[in-house]
Amino acid sequence: MAASAIDRTEAPPIWGFVLLGLVGGLLSGFFGIGGGVVFVPSMVAVFAIKQQRAQGTSLAIIIPTALLGLVTYSLHHPLRWGIALPMMVGAVLFAFLGATVAARVPATFLKVLFFILIVFSAVRLFLT
Repeated sequence: MAASAIDRTEAPPIWGFVLLGLVGGLLSGFFGIGGGVVFVPSMVAVFAIKQQRAQGTSLAIIIPTALLGLVTYSLHHPLRWGIALPMMVGAVLFAFLGATVAARVPATFLKVLFFILIVFSAVRLFLT
């Protein structure tokens, strides 16, 4: 095994997670994304973490990241609370449903859906 490869039978070194956090945090702040786009695929592919566990871990990471991003953006740009609040209500109500279903479906299915979501988002972004 190459020296730089991670032995997936052992816990990955903490510096790898710190580096992932730095990259994800930078991209989260720069693009206004939650970080899951970076965190989930990296945890699965690089650190061999199960898809469901990676998704849950990403949600835990996103909470402080999103709060800090919210505060920072609000200092520079007025927020549209009339848009944000109704979306928050819907997101909170259905996050439980989404997490419950995700915990019960095969990881491969989640990976495929996540891939489709990323590709769809990229195409929409490119076309608008």
